[in-house]
Formats: sequence, structure tokens, C-alpha cells
Amino acid sequence: MTVAQSSPIEAAREAYARHAWRDALERFREADAAAPLGARDLAAYAETAWWCGEAVRSLDLLERAFTAFNADGDKRSAARCALGIAFDERNRGAEAIARAWTARADRLLKDDHESAAYAQLLVQRAFLGFSDDPLHDATAALALAERTGDLNAQAMALMLQGQLKLELGDVSEGMARVDEATVAAGSGGLALKTTGLVYCATISACRDISDSRRASDWTDAAKRWCERSSVTGFPGICRVHRAEVIALRGSLATAEQEARLACDELHRWRIQVVEAEGYYEIGSIRFRMGDLPAAEEAFRQAHEMGRLPEPGLALVHLAEGKAAVAHASLQRVLAERPSRTTRARLLPPAAEAALAAGHHA
Repeated sequence: MTVAQSSPIEAAREAYARHAWRDALERFREADAAAPLGARDLAAYAETAWWCGEAVRSLDLLERAFTAFNADGDKRSAARCALGIAFDERNRGAEAIARAWTARADRLLKDDHESAAYAQLLVQRAFLGFSDDPLHDATAALALAERTGDLNAQAMALMLQGQLKLELGDVSEGMARVDEATVAAGSGGLALKTTGLVYCATISACRDISDSRRASDWTDAAKRWCERSSVTGFPGICRVHRAEVIALRGSLATAEQEARLACDELHRWRIQVVEAEGYYEIGSIRFRMGDLPAAEEAFRQAHEMGRLPEPGLALVHLAEGKAAVAHASLQRVLAERPSRTTRARLLPPAAEAALAAGHHA
């Protein structure tokens, strides 16, 4: 008696459920070649391709899933696909396209403001900077997510509230929200992307308040989560944070290697926003090593990708004896009224540059 073999789509679904991403990718590819996939299988195929580092294919599949959900009349799922596309487009720096897909999700949910999908829209609109009042949207999203039982939107809304309160200078309340979101991520039950984003934002928040020990602890926890969940460094993002922590511990060569691996991964996944952070970290490491030309080149690469190159680039100018240039650069950035946490990082080197340039007042 022979044992019946699973069909490609059944095998794909099974591999997807256990996070066997490469196996799932091959089985989905076979199933898609044999017959048109349904909307939910297309969405799963898109996520699988993303975890395998095939960002372009993932985006194409997500657009197909969006079309399929729309054809089925499932506006909520179509809106979620639109938000996923917007998020990926924003990651690669295509803000206009990201705004257009976010607006599309908004139109799909215009008569459905009490749904979990709308809570996700509110969160993402604030998270991507597309909101006129992000704290209001985060608060509304949290309340709606609690009413609808959407744990992913709850965690993201809490995290976003925490980040925004930190920007307003309320460190105690801000970190309380961050901790609450991170506990939710660590306890399981959230989508992989949500968990990764929460860990990433937690480490960033710790860095912003200069709590290096806490950042180190959460970086180690995030690494363990990546290994348990078969995700590659979520991808590259955890490596950037790990490089920062390793550099703080003094192992600069190892930190640089980790940062460069992160940039390679992030380029593959087209996450330009964080790739810029990776290059900034490389610049910081090369600066600490005394390699000013390489540091300047890395800071300029970060700038080309949309990351503020200061205070790193100004510190390079200062080390080169160009105090006036460093002072002018930092004063220009400070005049643009950056966020409170960014300003906190800028002020010490700004004071140093001002003194070096003779501006004692």
C-alpha cells in the first residue's frame, strides 16, 4: 500500500506553517505553475518570498494577492495587502508610492472604521510618518485594537506611543509603553514581522536614551528570537543593532564586519532606511579606528540613502581641523528643529565644535 503524496499546495502550506521558508518557496512555485493560487495562498507565498530575501518577487506576489482579495470582495484583507506594499515601498525609499498604497487602504476601509484592519491602518499611517497627529492616531489605534482583539496592532500601537512619548521627553511613560509592547512580542502570538519590528524599535529606544546595557540585553534576546523563528537577522536589522552593541564593548573590527553583513542583507531585502543606519554605524566605527577618509565615505553613503550624516560627518571635519565647517553643519541641523532624541545626540559634538571654532558663548 502506497502512502499518498501531498499536493504542491498542501506541501507549501505545511512548510510555511513551520517556517521552512526555502522549502515553502519551492512548493509554492510548483503550485503556482500548476494552477492559479487563491488570495490567501498568494499572501503566504509573498511572505515566504520576503523571508527568503526575494523582495521584488514578494512585492509582485503581494500585488497579486491584493487584486485577488479585491476580486473576492474581501476589502479588509485587500487593505492589509495594500498596507504591506506601502510598508515595503517606504522601506526602499519610495515614499510617494507608499503614500499612494496607504491612501488605497484608507479608501477600502472608509466605511469600516471599527475593524482590526482600520486599527492597522492607523498604526501604519503614524509609523510611516503619514499622519498629521501620530500620537492621536496611535492612541486611537490602541483603543480600537483592544476592542477588536488585534494583538499585532496593539503591540505596534503601544510601541509607537512609547516612541512618541520619548520624543516629547516623557522617558518614564515612554519606556513603560515600550516595555509593555516588548513583553507582548516576547510572549509569542504575534506575527513574525510584528515581533521583529517591536524588538527593533525597543533597541532603538534604549539607544536613544543611552541605556546601552538594556540595548545589549534586548539585542541578545532578538538574536535568540531570530534563531528560534528561522529568520535571518530580521533581515539585517538585528545585525545593525548587534554591531552597535559590539562596538560599545570595544570589539571594533568584529562590529564593522557585522555592520557590513547587515548592509549586504538589507540591500538584498531593499530595506534602504535601515541600510543607511548600517552605513552610519560603519562610519562611526571607522572614525573610532582613526580612518577618517573611510568614515567620511560611509557617512556620505548613509546620507545618500536618506540618513542624517550628523554628528558623524561633523566629527570627521572637526578631527581634520575644519572646526568652522563642523560648527556650521551642526548649527544648520539644529536650526531645523530635529526630534528631541536626535537633538540630544547632536548637542555634545555641537558644543565641542563651537568651542573649537571660537564661539564660546
